[in-house]
Amino acid sequence: LAPDVFQRVYASLSPRAREALAAVARAPAPMAWATFVRRWGPVREMGPQRLLREQPWRAAISPAEELLYRGLVFRTVVRHRLTVSEIVYVPDELRLLLPEDAPFPETPTPEPVPRDVEGQRHGRAFLNDLVMLLAYIYNHGLTVDWEGRPLRGPLAEVGARFILPLAPTDLVRPPPRVHLLFHHARVLGLIGQEGNTLRVRARSLARWLKQPVAYQRLTLWRAWAESAHWHDLRHVPDLECVDPPRPGDPQATRARVLRALTLLEADTWYRVDDFVAWMKDSDPDFLRLHGDYRDWLIRRREDGKVLQGFDAWDEVEGRLLRFYLLGPLLWLDAIMVDETAAHFALTEAGHRWLRRRSEPMRKERPRLAVSANMRIRFPHTVHPFDHFRVARFANWERSVPEYVYRITADSLARARTQGIAPQRILRFLRRAGGMPVPKTVYEILQREET
Repeated sequence: LAPDVFQRVYASLSPRAREALAAVARAPAPMAWATFVRRWGPVREMGPQRLLREQPWRAAISPAEELLYRGLVFRTVVRHRLTVSEIVYVPDELRLLLPEDAPFPETPTPEPVPRDVEGQRHGRAFLNDLVMLLAYIYNHGLTVDWEGRPLRGPLAEVGARFILPLAPTDLVRPPPRVHLLFHHARVLGLIGQEGNTLRVRARSLARWLKQPVAYQRLTLWRAWAESAHWHDLRHVPDLECVDPPRPGDPQATRARVLRALTLLEADTWYRVDDFVAWMKDSDPDFLRLHGDYRDWLIRRREDGKVLQGFDAWDEVEGRLLRFYLLGPLLWLDAIMVDETAAHFALTEAGHRWLRRRSEPMRKERPRLAVSANMRIRFPHTVHPFDHFRVARFANWERSVPEYVYRITADSLARARTQGIAPQRILRFLRRAGGMPVPKTVYEILQREET
């Protein structure tokens, strides 16, 4: 710790050892010991007698061994939740003595790509499909199996109503986006299970639906970004996690990827492949915080091949990064992609969410259009609370390119069982439509009232 002694030792280091020392000292998260030796060379394990006999600090076989046996880095075991990891670190006292111009092998961020294209965004599709799911559960309930998975019949009914509808093949193995919809409904406390049926939690749902759209979108973002229960790796379509079935710490993994995304500019295009390559260079252990690539049994789904070792990084970590970008980040409207999905850009909303800020609140509220044939039409930008209320007293007909519902005798009967009187429907239609309802609709609802 004497500055002159430290400077003599530091000056005697090889250039690669100085780089390794700076990399450990400036790492944004504790560096795993396995990563340290993989990147900076092997370390011979020695007991006290062998240390005295061979004095490895005089003839180190690698930069890693050079640092360890000169007492510049140390190793210890740390626990993070249920994970125990061996890490390497530079003590604070030594870090203060490092010269400011110490070489640091930084990996530059991906280069922006000039693209003059209109980005494809999901916008509010995820929010709207969640409201559709909640309205269906409110009106009909939704039957699940003993593991809490929706049965095919009810899933087919509600899946046909999504803006991104489910295909018949999706019912055999529901896509990850559907799992994420149910995850959000549960995590936000909007649904609960009674026996083998899902039901809405009316008070929690009413509070959430009355909030501004910007707040609702922020809650959807946080329900994924901060979740310790949603394991993204389990939902990568091409992979199968065998042992353990829920590997790693999904929240910590996600945090490291999102921290990397904060270094990118909003509304700027980047190649997906460049981002994956950058993560491999700058933070390869974002998934395996312990740095060990042999302890999880992960298989490639198409042929059952076991993917182990750092050589399988592109097939595991690389696919997971692509899933983040073209899955939850795209569904939640944090990024947009081009027509080939080979390039992506942060949206303004995603740029704000990554920095823990909300979107601006917008006061405009799109109107409903009520026609004489008892149909109600409204755009996807209508407030979710208005959409949910229409779904309670009218029957769904289509979702694209706009929502269309129709008031029928059975939909009015369903509304009555929920305590919704025809006069209440009339008042809502006048307010949400911004004009008097057509005479036919008025007369039919008046007859229903009597």
